Amino acid sequence: MTPFGPRLIEDLGALAELARELVEGADVRQLVLLSGPMGSGKTEFARAVCRACGVEEGEAASPTFAIHHRYPSPRVTIDHFDLFRLQSRSELESTGFWDVLETGGGDAERRIVLIEWPELLDANDFPVAWARLRVGIAFVEGRPGARTVTVA
Repeated sequence: MTPFGPRLIEDLGALAELARELVEGADVRQLVLLSGPMGSGKTEFARAVCRACGVEEGEAASPTFAIHHRYPSPRVTIDHFDLFRLQSRSELESTGFWDVLETGGGDAERRIVLIEWPELLDANDFPVAWARLRVGIAFVEGRPGARTVTVA
């Protein structure tokens, strides 16, 4: 996916289309760093990425309480981390976070790692060997349901 400035997203269909674009343009090892305020649509975007990869509807859940979910699909393996409740870096050890980033997390040919609240880690924690996209989602004031999404 080519980075772009703010794009107005009026509904979930447009968010799903953006997720399909991301999947089609994803590198073999793709980090997707999802930022935005609580309730802005980070998890919904992650679900849309999963659906675009062939993960069955309803299988992709918010990992807020578990921190990590893995979604194998016919096209790509997706690891989804939500760091919101992270108390310390050492908590990530038990989730397999570092293993996924160091080794790719398995034998899948293509991998996408979705990370909600990536700002809770240092930017240097993410390996340079992985392609990195920052997806910022923000509310549009005065337009309920509308969001701006920026990919950098």
